[in-house]
Amino acid sequence: MGEERDVGNAQRSHLRLVQPDGAGAEDVSEVFDLGTPDGFAAAYRRWSPYVARIGLNIMGDPDLAGEVVQEVFARAFEHRQRIKDPRMLKAWLRTTASRHCYKLVRKRKMMVTFGLVPELTFEAVSGGAAEDEVLLKQLFARLEKVATKDRVAWSLRYLSGESLADVAEACGCSLATAKRRIKRANDLLTEEG
Repeated sequence: MGEERDVGNAQRSHLRLVQPDGAGAEDVSEVFDLGTPDGFAAAYRRWSPYVARIGLNIMGDPDLAGEVVQEVFARAFEHRQRIKDPRMLKAWLRTTASRHCYKLVRKRKMMVTFGLVPELTFEAVSGGAAEDEVLLKQLFARLEKVATKDRVAWSLRYLSGESLADVAEACGCSLATAKRRIKRANDLLTEEG
């Protein structure tokens, strides 16, 4: 069974996510020849669940997570000759997925601002798995209020379980900036109200 871990502030640990078995234990030494159809297909099979998890954890929507996977691997195929060190594929995929999610979140926020799509709101219910699902939906509704760069950093750190160094790399910022972004998001998410 997957490892259970707290999300966000330890004092507010009623929300837990379960990662799939082996999450975080990927063998980054695997080398795929992205220039061949079989090598690219093997890389897709190996890394698409990881990219989907990043997309789902940032976007909160399985359909958008699927879109993230498609876009990231389409870009990987387009840029396969530029990925010099195949051992860096995981980092490249993480960064590309994070950037694509950033664009999607910004687009959604703009659409909400102009009234093109409704703002996310969810009501509380009680009862087991349905309650957990509503808690996650409420979390993503609150994440809509967080600055996009802060949301991406916080989601990578607390929902995807990435290291601070990997968050900074994926967000294209310093470690100190990544920590500030995560803290700002966490502060907003843990405010009462």
